[in-house]
Amino acid sequence: RLAINRMEREDGSSFIAMIVDMSEEKRLFEEVVQLERTIIESAPFGIVVADGEENVRVFNSAAEYLFGYDRAEIIGKPVSILLPHGMRMTPAMDGGDPRDAGGDRFSGKAVFESEAVRKDGGMFPIRLAVNPMMMEGRPSFVGMIADISEEKRLYSELVQSEKMASL
Repeated sequence: RLAINRMEREDGSSFIAMIVDMSEEKRLFEEVVQLERTIIESAPFGIVVADGEENVRVFNSAAEYLFGYDRAEIIGKPVSILLPHGMRMTPAMDGGDPRDAGGDRFSGKAVFESEAVRKDGGMFPIRLAVNPMMMEGRPSFVGMIADISEEKRLYSELVQSEKMASL
């Protein structure tokens, strides 16, 4: 980094230059970026980051597996391709459509159940946690997504067996 300042003196102008070696700062920044990438890629659940217009900006490998898309196919596309209700949902208090819960649709660390769509068009139940974040100085959303199909199936079996036991 180079900073140059002009200094007026009685015998004329002088310039003062300050040179700072940014190597260590740059190396530390790159380490942080690499750590973030490693955390996102090693997460056991799908991570989708969308910008304020709800276009996909980040799509981790677990999300690739979950949805059946390669990240190159989905980056820049509307998040509604994956999540029909979007990522700005607020959990509905009355069990209705979460988008109709009123107020600001911005979730602010909301966790709720919803539906998602795979590349083949198949719908599946998910648990979705949405948090606000800043990305490149702009408001964005990060969604952490878990497939709860097996959980739903087991719950249904439990309810059915309880019904049979009561008979």
